[in-house]
Amino acid sequence: MFEINLKSNFSILILSSCFIFTPGYPARGETLHLIQLLRDNKCTNCNLKGVDLVHSNLINSILEGANLSGSNLSRSVLDGTNLKNVNLTSAILYGSSLRGADLTGANLTGTDLRDSDLTGASFTIEQISKSDWFGSKG
Repeated sequence: MFEINLKSNFSILILSSCFIFTPGYPARGETLHLIQLLRDNKCTNCNLKGVDLVHSNLINSILEGANLSGSNLSRSVLDGTNLKNVNLTSAILYGSSLRGADLTGANLTGTDLRDSDLTGASFTIEQISKSDWFGSKG
């Protein structure tokens, strides 16, 4: 049985209207990708450059190959998220939880991972050495 959640769809409509018509927010393409991520918990190879996802719940999301450069994901929960080959250049993940996240091949150059929980996350020393991870655990 297919059930439509009108409250959720209405929220997405309002959200998309705000992003599409407000200066300083992502362009239409990025907005559509952001809506896809929030709706489906999946957005592979998406352009989410510079989006604001502070305090987001993205547990077990699939973001493989996405461009999140310059995005703000501070205090977000990304536990178990597929972040393979994601561009996180200069992204802010301050205080975020990435427990069990797969960061294989992700570009972490200039990424702010301070005070983040990286317990069980998959990444290499070479990747993390290019980011600021002071105070992180895991």
